[in-house]
Amino acid sequence: MKTKKGDIWVSAILYFGLGIVIIGIILAAFTPVINRLRDKNIIVQTKGVFQVLDSNIREVAREGSGAQRPLTIDIRKGEFKIDNDNHKIIWTYPSKALLAEPCTDPLDPAKCPSILEGNVKIIVNAPSPLNKDYLTELSLEYRDKAYLHYTSPLTTIAGNTPLVIRNSGVSCGPQGETGLSAGPYGAPVKDTCTPPSCPTLNWCTCLSRATTALESCPPALPTVEIVQRSA
Repeated sequence: MKTKKGDIWVSAILYFGLGIVIIGIILAAFTPVINRLRDKNIIVQTKGVFQVLDSNIREVAREGSGAQRPLTIDIRKGEFKIDNDNHKIIWTYPSKALLAEPCTDPLDPAKCPSILEGNVKIIVNAPSPLNKDYLTELSLEYRDKAYLHYTSPLTTIAGNTPLVIRNSGVSCGPQGETGLSAGPYGAPVKDTCTPPSCPTLNWCTCLSRATTALESCPPALPTVEIVQRSA
């Protein structure tokens, strides 16, 4: 009787151990697949956030001074930044999912293959020897369309973040970007034209017509403020 009971316990332990080994093999085989699916879903979700954000920015820019839109964006992973200097919105994320042909020379972005989905640009950098992930970048660019002006003590946005997108009027760039700013961020430089032949909200265009010394002045464009609001 004791022998039979001992045999039963030995068999149970063997089966239990074999089950653990099988589960370990299954997890080892499927974990990379699960991670790739997870990262792909994160990128697709963030791309949707970009498309909604882009739609609101462009609508506010078209509607004129004073137009605004409240919205909440959800950034679950990665690094989300608004680049005032280059008027771009950028999100980067080290992903195990490969969504596009990787860029082998990130120091020369012009040579990097990219995908354009609507206004969202997607670039994937090849893994480095120290990091096996694909650094995926989503971006929206508004150069020659609008000036972005993001004001917040936090340079990056993460999690559920309520925002207000506001048209602050036509200007020649946010204050600090150029000495020839106009609109809400600073007084224009001395006028060399006489209204109404020179529109008061388009000082840079006016001045570039008046003197060849200012031909490189940035164009007058809608200035779109992005401000974090309390939930």
